[in-house]
Amino acid sequence: MSHAHELYTELLTLLRAMLSHYRQLLELSQREREILTAACLSTLLDITTQKETLILELSMMEEGRQLLLRKLAEQLEVSPAELTLGRLSTLAPQPFADAFQDCRTDLAALVQEISQANERNTVLLSSSLDCVRMSLGLLTRLLEPAPTYGSSGHLDTTSTGGKVLYKCV
Repeated sequence: MSHAHELYTELLTLLRAMLSHYRQLLELSQREREILTAACLSTLLDITTQKETLILELSMMEEGRQLLLRKLAEQLEVSPAELTLGRLSTLAPQPFADAFQDCRTDLAALVQEISQANERNTVLLSSSLDCVRMSLGLLTRLLEPAPTYGSSGHLDTTSTGGKVLYKCV
């Protein structure tokens, strides 16, 4: 087997591992949405930790991918900046060409799905934060002393007015 074929095989193995990680990241993002609506903080923290781990692993894989692409670019006598998966699928022999094209298609679709899931989760988190801020504002206003006029005719803010309502459901 030639050195280029070994590099193709190594790159495909790495790309497939990256695809697996991206699929896991998508699943976690989808679970995250369910957890956000259920307001289960401990599970949300667990998912966040898992996502951070996957992203770190993907970052290391990306470094390996870049290294392999530089080696392949040297073998193929092209600029590393020009050696995208699309370009590689036109330069590589079969069956590598089809495999690179499949990886390219799958990666693009997964990245788009993850991006959409993250956008939905961002909207949900933003709405939740807005509700928390409004609730805190309401509680703050309820706990503030009600302004009253003292015997001198000036506003007296030393009283401990305000109400907090408590209702068990």
